[in-house]
Amino acid sequence: MSLYPWLVKRYPNTLCSVVEDHSSLDTSKPNPNGVEFDNLYIHLTDIIHTCFHPGGLPAPQSYDGIFHFVLEYIHRVFSIVRPRKLLYLALDGVAPRAKMNYQRIRRFRAAKEAARKRTGKPEGDKLDSNVITPGTEFMDLLSCALRYFVYCRMNRDPGWRGIKVILSDSTVVGDGACKIMSYIRSQRNLPGYDPNTRHCLYGVDADLIMLALATHEIHISILRPMKGINVGKKYRKTELPYSECMKGLMIDLKFELFNIWVLREYLEKELVPNVEGTDFDCLIDDFVFMCVFVRNDFLPRLPSLDVSMGGIELLLVVYQQEFAKMGYLTNAPEVNLKSTEHFLQALSSHENTILMKRSQKEKRKKRDFQDLHNQLKIVERDIISAPNPNTEDGVELTIDEVKIHDSDMEYKHYTMKFDCESHDIDRIKRHAVLKYTEGLCWFMHYYYYQQVPSWQWFYPYHYAPLASDFCGLDKLEINFTLDQPFKALDQLLAVLPAASAQALPLFYRELMTNESSPISDFYPKDAKFDRDGKRRAWQDVSKLPFIDESRLLSEIMKVEHTLTDEEKQRNRFGRDMLFVHSSHPLAEMIKDLPSSDTSSEVQIHIRPDLSDGMNGDLCISDKPVLPTDIPSPFVDKPAVKMNCVKSVDYKYPSHAHIPKLPCGVIMPPRILRRRDWPSPPIVWHAFQSQRPTKKRKQDDKNCVLEDDGKQQNHKNGKSEAQFVVEGSQNHLTAEKSTNHTEAQQQQAGDGEPKRKHKKKKQKQLDAQQEVQADGHEEGGDAPQGINNMVNSVEDPTARTQSSNNQQAPHVALKLTKRRRAKTEMVLINGGGGENKMESPAAAEAVGGENSTNKMDGVGDGPKDLVVGQMKDYFQVSEEKANKKTRKKVKNENDESKASDVSTEQEKESSKRRKKHKSKSKNVEIPGNSPRAEEQEATEKKEAVTESEPTQEAAE
Repeated sequence: MSLYPWLVKRYPNTLCSVVEDHSSLDTSKPNPNGVEFDNLYIHLTDIIHTCFHPGGLPAPQSYDGIFHFVLEYIHRVFSIVRPRKLLYLALDGVAPRAKMNYQRIRRFRAAKEAARKRTGKPEGDKLDSNVITPGTEFMDLLSCALRYFVYCRMNRDPGWRGIKVILSDSTVVGDGACKIMSYIRSQRNLPGYDPNTRHCLYGVDADLIMLALATHEIHISILRPMKGINVGKKYRKTELPYSECMKGLMIDLKFELFNIWVLREYLEKELVPNVEGTDFDCLIDDFVFMCVFVRNDFLPRLPSLDVSMGGIELLLVVYQQEFAKMGYLTNAPEVNLKSTEHFLQALSSHENTILMKRSQKEKRKKRDFQDLHNQLKIVERDIISAPNPNTEDGVELTIDEVKIHDSDMEYKHYTMKFDCESHDIDRIKRHAVLKYTEGLCWFMHYYYYQQVPSWQWFYPYHYAPLASDFCGLDKLEINFTLDQPFKALDQLLAVLPAASAQALPLFYRELMTNESSPISDFYPKDAKFDRDGKRRAWQDVSKLPFIDESRLLSEIMKVEHTLTDEEKQRNRFGRDMLFVHSSHPLAEMIKDLPSSDTSSEVQIHIRPDLSDGMNGDLCISDKPVLPTDIPSPFVDKPAVKMNCVKSVDYKYPSHAHIPKLPCGVIMPPRILRRRDWPSPPIVWHAFQSQRPTKKRKQDDKNCVLEDDGKQQNHKNGKSEAQFVVEGSQNHLTAEKSTNHTEAQQQQAGDGEPKRKHKKKKQKQLDAQQEVQADGHEEGGDAPQGINNMVNSVEDPTARTQSSNNQQAPHVALKLTKRRRAKTEMVLINGGGGENKMESPAAAEAVGGENSTNKMDGVGDGPKDLVVGQMKDYFQVSEEKANKKTRKKVKNENDESKASDVSTEQEKESSKRRKKHKSKSKNVEIPGNSPRAEEQEATEKKEAVTESEPTQEAAE
């Protein structure tokens, strides 16, 4: 489970559905969702991946087809949100080195998966998705298509004319999501800014949620494609072309909104400790900071924390317990290292237990897999080879698959994960703790400032240190050097595998593919991946070698002069572009200067009163401010004539971010009720064994309650109050009871519920009473608890008093399996919708031999069908048991009668048998005397009389 599913599962009211108006194409009309958004921010990388390689659909054959649906997707999102002030389009630019390592892992994994899918298939012209990286020709063409799209819409669509559009393409450094948040933070607390601005972000990355929380803006919603819908399922494995399948996918797409203000309301109930004077904004910062330990794109997670195994729940529990002692973890953007050390040390007390339990779980999975594998071998009659001496319990374990599960946890973690010798563990551990602590500080600065503290910093290990190793953090010296980011083509050499070398310029390509290249070791053909206890392949830990920056840049300098003018244009650093219509008030501030006048940097400070509260600077770019015609990059689309849209470069205002609510903000009304509050977090390693299974949950749903006949959930489906009636048959066939007591009923005149087939039910009742009378005469006593139970269900108004003059709990039925209703009927002793017993002896009172506890009636009673099934079952069970008792008594009578025959007759009959062995069948046996024949005839008559009610009861 990743972070977003966890948030939605624990805080479900954060989601709301989206209403789309397909009847009107005019986006200037009011929003059908009842709320008007001011600004819309779109992380375009998510849309590009959706259109480039849609899951299960045919692959695109050209870039133009991808661009067409990317632009259509943008218009679909714009039509849903309908912003009134700003549209921000962001592409991923050159990332910091800390994230570049994760981009490298993803692209190597994508190349490996593509090679696996091509195995055994003919080579085709399938496009490589790794070209979605800054510096490639694909990204440059996409930027051109986006500029044409903006010009076209702002000239023709009335919903676009009154807004500003900012395009931050791949030439602008920084991750797309972080560029969006940098813009929001740069506008807050400045003159003219409206603190009640409504923001809507589009993106599927869970980091957007953490970034939105870190801005401390209230009115933020995140638009996402709805999960759980089989989008484009009917188009999979079809012969339709890519364009037709994508049209169907666009129709099937549904969207939902994730509201940040509702998440803040949940966290207010989740985080606020029992300490007076706490600052909720600081608690929000601490929550964002804690989530770094389980999931982020810059640092590996701590070994003992996993979202799917209660990692975030454990963080919340420890935070609540230790807050009074340690205080806040952060003082944004700074990290309180002393409090962080205290928090991690408290977390380490659970570390050994978690790793032990995870190890046992993995071993069970391996054993089950090995058993299945061995069974398949036996079926196929293959010869099973002898076990490997390096195996454990018959399962072969590699170094990466061995789990930490004993007291020597630290030794195994560092020798197996960090590949170090035993004498070098202390040095590696101290260095890993230092770099990881630097990463925590780097992360907070990157999330709270628009400037990166260091472009070249990165964590130099594949795994994180143990939580118990974070000691003396307040004594560490944390310093960063603000250097320059990589160029776009330099980043391509750092993140792409050799299989994607065609995306690079020719001489750059040689550095990657030539075996004699000095940096050929950066591109291994067979990259190693460690599953590290994860289920999904994309969650693997990569063992790729880290790029040596000095070696890489020195080789690039030797071939950089070979770049063409077009490649040099792709390798430059760019700035954001601002588009406004000529009718917009901000257009008056843009001076129409010729594009050739670039000798001096011309900047114009934006007036917030003309720009709907936006601050920043306008800069003249190398492109015309107001071009007359806009050429079309598509063959089938016309050029834009008589253009009325101006475009200039835009720079953010620079000021420190204030991580507090802005002054004048109006808080939205609260929507959570007490029943919506999150339940206390459950620690996985302490309560996993007590979690209900699927079968128990299903049994709980089938419980029948007694008062109103409705079905409710019983949390403890298999409690002490549950017992199976099948066991009562053993009591019916037991020895004669000397303390026999008859069950008494108090019947009301009109208490019998109306049922169908009254005559049949009456016959069954008469047959039951007759069987009980026969059992009493012959000494067979039925357990009193069962008799009371049958009578109480048959007559809902029947009342009995218990020994302590209290009303006994009601009795309800539950069928463990409907197909076995006659054999697996289960009684649950509960009252008032609760699965509780009145006393520990309540279970014995139902089926015990000497029980005197009498049960109360069932009130209104369960449904007639359930009552009939229970009565039929008890009748058949008692009749079968009493029939066995009668046969036993008759056998005893036959034996006594046979003993009355004289010994002389026995001796005479034995002599006759010896003399006439051939005629032994015709000799009269004492059991066949006339007296015995009369008894046999009597038994047949009784059997015929008993068969009639028994057959009816069986029906």
